[in-house]
Amino acid sequence: MTETNVTLSALLGLESEHASGSEVSAIESSDCFSDIKQQLGEAAGKQLPQGFWNAAASEVIGALRDKLNIPLGEILGGVWSKYSDFLEYADPKRHPTGERSVVPLVKHTVSYEKTPHVDVLAGGKRLGSIDFKVNLALTLDAANLSVQDGRFMGVHMGQYQFVATLKCEKKEILKRSSKDYQLPGKILFGSGIPILPGSGSRSQTANADTSPPSARP
Repeated sequence: MTETNVTLSALLGLESEHASGSEVSAIESSDCFSDIKQQLGEAAGKQLPQGFWNAAASEVIGALRDKLNIPLGEILGGVWSKYSDFLEYADPKRHPTGERSVVPLVKHTVSYEKTPHVDVLAGGKRLGSIDFKVNLALTLDAANLSVQDGRFMGVHMGQYQFVATLKCEKKEILKRSSKDYQLPGKILFGSGIPILPGSGSRSQTANADTSPPSARP
């Protein structure tokens, strides 16, 4: 199976438009949301029903899902582009335009962290924000990269394992692994991820925490 739209949100199980009861409950029970509930209640001048808070927490999950709609290819490409081993594939003298290369990788782990926040407003006034933290650890073994015109075009996954966690105000809401979500055998990176030294994925931290992948011809 081949896919192009595997995202961080999907790995966490947030691709559904309807948040589960456990996710909503975790948001509602967070300290930050409790403070916001008090401010919203004061702004409304009355006690708001439980159904309102359930809906509000569900909307927070929806906003978070949009923020985590980050392609897995972008995350991986942002890590791999940091290694000088791949620079030769960005040299048109060594790899002419149109040439496709398959690059085998050594076993390695990609670690990724993102700290999004969701602002809560009432009547156009910002009452506060809810801070989240996402961690992803993806181990690849016997993976092969497709490279063309100085870009990572896709990856044949080989064997893999991953663990993804989502925390809200330091409280773990979700923990998902490769037992819960099966990645496709090949992931395409759309128009490709440029091989650029020192480039990352958007503005988040992303690093390989074991030996860097090997770019063997």
